[in-house]
Amino acid sequence: MYGFKTLLGITFLSILPHVIAHADEPRLSTPSGVRPSIVFKHQEFDFGNRISGDRLTHRFPFKNNGDTTLIIEKTESTCSCTAAVTTSETIHPGRSGSIEVIFETGMRKGPSEQSIQVFSNDPISPIVTLLLKANLLVYLDADPSDLNLGKILPGATTEKRIRLGGLDIDDVSIDQITIPNHDVYNASIVQVEDLRLQKQPWIEICYSLDGSRMPPGRFRSNLRIECSGSRVPFIEIGLTGEIMTPVCASPVQIELTRSDFSSGKVIHVLISSNDGKAFTIDSIQCDPVTIDASWSPGKPSSNHTLRILIPGNSLDIGQRAWIECRIDHPEQKLVRVPVISLPGLDQGGIGQGAPRDMAIEY
Repeated sequence: MYGFKTLLGITFLSILPHVIAHADEPRLSTPSGVRPSIVFKHQEFDFGNRISGDRLTHRFPFKNNGDTTLIIEKTESTCSCTAAVTTSETIHPGRSGSIEVIFETGMRKGPSEQSIQVFSNDPISPIVTLLLKANLLVYLDADPSDLNLGKILPGATTEKRIRLGGLDIDDVSIDQITIPNHDVYNASIVQVEDLRLQKQPWIEICYSLDGSRMPPGRFRSNLRIECSGSRVPFIEIGLTGEIMTPVCASPVQIELTRSDFSSGKVIHVLISSNDGKAFTIDSIQCDPVTIDASWSPGKPSSNHTLRILIPGNSLDIGQRAWIECRIDHPEQKLVRVPVISLPGLDQGGIGQGAPRDMAIEY
């Protein structure tokens, strides 16, 4: 069994240009019928397969086919970067110029493209769009790059698969897989299957988490896969999820607006079993006692509905409040639902500093 965590570079695409733009300059007035005309030799360029992280540069040549001076006013790109006019921004009739674009691929991977808009005083084509494309390859890659295990029911085990691939995959060997979170590490099982033996270009990792060995609540960690034989020494993969409590409330908290404090509020809260086991509600305690909670006692069930009444002017904004529900579930004895103030109320509002998740007692 391995413990495990991964890091995968996330990429940024940026076109880093050096634009000299004079958007504030007035356009030149020209006689009727006389105009500049910007014509690019090509408006799209594909770099093909390139390595992620490379700095790619391309120059787009253009010519003024008009009768009067062409002025390149500015350039804009979809990523808020710029492109550089490598010649004069003022192009006389019959003369040529060029715009150079620098494509910083960062850690982006797969098909990628970036557009650049060129603004000029050409009345027919005042905006020309240029396009750069590339298929960015990586030395070592994990798919998926993040594992979201979602909501895990009490006692359940969830399983996910990760594929390692990339340009270096033929020479890669996995040295170890680790997880820094102690609870997640103890509940994890990792198996490695080398699909290269079946002439497939990847290594598959089967990751499973035993929810019965984890405390309830949200968790976050990562899987670090350390390798040899690759130009990338390790990969880290984000790992998130939530271990559900045996019994939970929906909603998990009661939220009050400013008007609720004066007018009051009635809300129904569902107390339900995530493991399917029936239970009964023994008692309900509210703090403060001005909150009224009622339910219909009956036979054991996996679902019970509470009616919560918060009378108008019964709470102060600076007051904490909650509802505690005592139950006879074999795995859990208490569910606590906090009452909180929504953002926008005065500081020190209800429930401030109280946990957002339900309190549980075993």
